[in-house]
Amino acid sequence: MSAYTADPEHFGGDDEEIENVWVTDYETGELIDGQESYYVRVKDSNHVDDIMMKNPTPFAERSDAEAFINELNDEFAADYEHNSDIITFDEFDMELAMFYRGQFFGDGDDKHDDH
Repeated sequence: MSAYTADPEHFGGDDEEIENVWVTDYETGELIDGQESYYVRVKDSNHVDDIMMKNPTPFAERSDAEAFINELNDEFAADYEHNSDIITFDEFDMELAMFYRGQFFGDGDDKHDDH
Protein backbone atom coordinates (compact mmCIF):
# COMPACT_ATOMS: atom_id res chain seq x y z
CA MET A 1 0.00 0.00 0.00
CA SER A 2 2.80 2.44 0.81
CA ALA A 3 4.41 1.87 -2.61
CA TYR A 4 1.13 2.14 -4.51
CA THR A 5 0.11 5.27 -2.62
CA ALA A 6 3.40 6.98 -3.48
CA ASP A 7 3.30 6.14 -7.21
CA PRO A 8 0.08 4.47 -8.43
CA GLU A 9 1.02 4.91 -12.11
CA HIS A 10 4.08 2.72 -11.56
CA PHE A 11 1.66 -0.10 -10.72
CA GLY A 12 -0.80 0.60 -13.54
CA GLY A 13 -3.17 2.75 -11.50
CA ASP A 14 -4.44 6.24 -12.14
CA ASP A 15 -2.76 9.25 -10.57
CA GLU A 16 -5.96 10.14 -8.75
CA GLU A 17 -6.85 10.56 -5.11
CA ILE A 18 -7.33 7.21 -3.41
CA GLU A 19 -10.94 6.96 -2.32
CA ASN A 20 -10.90 4.03 0.12
CA VAL A 21 -8.28 2.15 2.07
CA TRP A 22 -9.01 -0.70 4.44
CA VAL A 23 -6.41 -2.22 6.72
CA THR A 24 -6.38 -4.69 9.58
CA ASP A 25 -5.81 -3.22 13.03
CA TYR A 26 -2.63 -4.86 14.31
CA GLU A 27 -3.98 -5.25 17.82
CA THR A 28 -7.57 -6.36 17.23
CA GLY A 29 -7.42 -7.93 13.76
CA GLU A 30 -10.52 -5.94 12.79
CA LEU A 31 -10.90 -4.19 9.44
CA ILE A 32 -10.53 -0.41 9.89
CA ASP A 33 -10.50 2.68 7.68
CA GLY A 34 -6.88 3.03 6.56
CA GLN A 35 -7.24 6.73 5.83
CA GLU A 36 -8.25 7.39 9.45
CA SER A 37 -5.71 5.02 11.04
CA TYR A 38 -2.45 5.63 12.83
CA TYR A 39 0.61 3.75 11.62
CA VAL A 40 3.78 2.89 13.46
CA ARG A 41 6.80 3.16 11.18
CA VAL A 42 8.27 -0.24 12.04
CA LYS A 43 12.01 -0.24 11.35
CA ASP A 44 12.88 -3.90 11.91
CA SER A 45 10.93 -6.92 10.65
CA ASN A 46 11.80 -8.80 13.86
CA HIS A 47 9.73 -6.28 15.81
CA VAL A 48 6.36 -7.46 14.47
CA ASP A 49 4.49 -10.66 13.76
CA ASP A 50 3.38 -9.74 10.24
CA ILE A 51 3.29 -11.90 7.11
CA MET A 52 4.32 -8.83 5.10
CA MET A 53 7.33 -8.44 7.43
CA LYS A 54 8.37 -4.81 7.86
CA ASN A 55 5.42 -2.49 7.25
CA PRO A 56 3.76 0.62 8.59
CA THR A 57 1.69 -1.10 11.28
CA PRO A 58 -1.94 0.15 11.53
CA PHE A 59 -4.00 0.98 14.61
CA ALA A 60 -7.48 2.50 14.85
CA GLU A 61 -6.48 4.67 17.82
CA ARG A 62 -3.36 6.76 18.35
CA SER A 63 -3.19 5.59 21.96
CA ASP A 64 -2.86 1.99 20.73
CA ALA A 65 0.00 3.01 18.41
CA GLU A 66 1.69 4.77 21.33
CA ALA A 67 1.30 1.68 23.53
CA PHE A 68 2.78 -0.47 20.73
CA ILE A 69 5.81 1.83 20.50
CA ASN A 70 6.27 1.59 24.26
CA GLU A 71 6.19 -2.22 24.00
CA LEU A 72 8.72 -2.24 21.14
CA ASN A 73 11.05 0.07 23.03
CA ASP A 74 10.83 -2.09 26.15
CA GLU A 75 11.08 -5.48 24.45
CA PHE A 76 13.77 -4.67 21.88
CA ALA A 77 15.54 -1.70 23.48
CA ALA A 78 14.42 0.12 20.32
CA ASP A 79 14.35 3.86 19.76
CA TYR A 80 10.87 4.47 18.39
CA GLU A 81 9.38 7.89 19.13
CA HIS A 82 5.71 8.82 19.37
CA ASN A 83 6.09 12.10 17.45
CA SER A 84 8.12 10.83 14.50
CA ASP A 85 7.26 7.13 14.21
CA ILE A 86 3.47 7.40 14.35
CA ILE A 87 2.16 8.63 11.03
CA THR A 88 -1.15 8.93 9.21
CA PHE A 89 -2.15 7.87 5.71
CA ASP A 90 -1.67 11.45 4.49
CA GLU A 91 2.02 11.14 5.35
CA PHE A 92 2.63 8.15 3.05
CA ASP A 93 5.20 9.34 0.49
CA MET A 94 7.97 8.06 -1.77
CA GLU A 95 10.50 8.00 1.07
CA LEU A 96 8.23 5.66 3.03
CA ALA A 97 7.57 3.56 -0.08
CA MET A 98 11.28 3.18 -0.78
CA PHE A 99 11.99 2.23 2.84
CA TYR A 100 9.40 -0.56 2.84
CA ARG A 101 9.13 -1.62 -0.81
CA GLY A 102 12.02 -0.08 -2.74
CA GLN A 103 12.53 -3.39 -4.55
CA PHE A 104 9.26 -2.81 -6.45
CA PHE A 105 10.74 0.18 -8.19
CA GLY A 106 13.81 -1.69 -9.45
CA ASP A 107 17.34 -0.55 -10.07
CA GLY A 108 17.94 2.16 -12.59
CA ASP A 109 14.50 3.73 -12.26
CA ASP A 110 15.70 7.34 -12.50
CA LYS A 111 12.38 8.68 -11.23
CA HIS A 112 13.06 7.13 -7.82
CA ASP A 113 16.87 7.07 -7.54
CA ASP A 114 16.98 10.17 -5.34
CA HIS A 115 14.97 8.50 -2.55
